Amino acid sequence: MSAKRRRKPATPSWVTYKRSYLVTIGLVCIALTALVWNKEGDKLLEWHTWAYFVVVGFLVLGLALMG
Repeated sequence: MSAKRRRKPATPSWVTYKRSYLVTIGLVCIALTALVWNKEGDKLLEWHTWAYFVVVGFLVLGLALMG
C-alpha cells in the first residue's frame, strides 16, 4: 500500500446553509407580497403602475429564490 492514503473530500456544510438562506429570503418576499395584497385589498385599483411592478417583482424574486 502506498504511504499516502487518499481521503474522500468532505462535503461542506455551508452548501446547505446557503440554500436554506435563499429559501428563507424567498419565503419572506412571498410573505411580504401576501401581506401587502391582504392589507390593501380593495385599494389595488388605485395603485400607481410602479407599485404593481414592485409587488409582482417581490413575488417573482421570492419564487426564483425558492427555486
